[in-house]
Amino acid sequence: MALSGSVSTNKYDGRYIKLAWTATQSVANNTSTIKWTLSAVGGNVKWYKTGPVTCVINGQTVYSSSSRVSMYAGTISSGTLTIAHDTNGSKSFSVSISAAIYTSAVNCTGSGSFALDKIPRTPSAPSTVTATAGNGNYVSIGDTATIKWSGASGVITGYEVQYRWYRKGAWESWSSSKTVTTTSTSGSSTQGVTSTAAFAGDKLQFRVRAMNGSLASGWVTSNTLTVVGGMRIKVNGAWEQGLAFVNVNGTWKRAQHVFIKVNGVWEESV
Repeated sequence: MALSGSVSTNKYDGRYIKLAWTATQSVANNTSTIKWTLSAVGGNVKWYKTGPVTCVINGQTVYSSSSRVSMYAGTISSGTLTIAHDTNGSKSFSVSISAAIYTSAVNCTGSGSFALDKIPRTPSAPSTVTATAGNGNYVSIGDTATIKWSGASGVITGYEVQYRWYRKGAWESWSSSKTVTTTSTSGSSTQGVTSTAAFAGDKLQFRVRAMNGSLASGWVTSNTLTVVGGMRIKVNGAWEQGLAFVNVNGTWKRAQHVFIKVNGVWEESV
């Protein structure tokens, strides 16, 4: 792949035609703009007679002279040509030159093909993102949530995963979780549920976006997970969210799961 190159015809009496080019690229437009210069080269004289001269870049004629003229050494013509890349950001193009040097019929030709640097493209977002825990849509502090996604498309180098909590009646800001490096259109990640500020009834949500280097798709948000395992206690006449602690080998630790017996069946407390 390249952003510059050149093509020359074969020589006649030491003289030939050369096209040199450089390219700049637009990521936003998915295009390359070719800046080209066509020159007469060689020989010890300032000019020489030439017949038809034609230069074609990417199928487009950028220079054409049909009459026999005095061709001076140096620049014949120059200009720019913008080329659209394929949808995946890649593009190859060809160059051809034909010239009649010292004659009226074409006797010198040259051609070449070039692959331009691939332009990174923004990938499409996953079509689905789901979050599950040990109890499906319910999660206890200390559990691990699994986030899965699928349906992304395009050139992908990885995914970014974020999470947020719903506490005290409002969603909090998104927090970065992790980056998953993969070229697959689907994937998964895990997140430990370790917040000491979360209570039963609070919610947890995730979102995922596909990445291609610094280019990112839109975010896709998962379903919500509801925290279970706490309890409510009455404080000064009002019910408040409480935490359960157990003594383990002489050390008080926060309980991850609290069960109560309902109609003879043990169920996890919310």
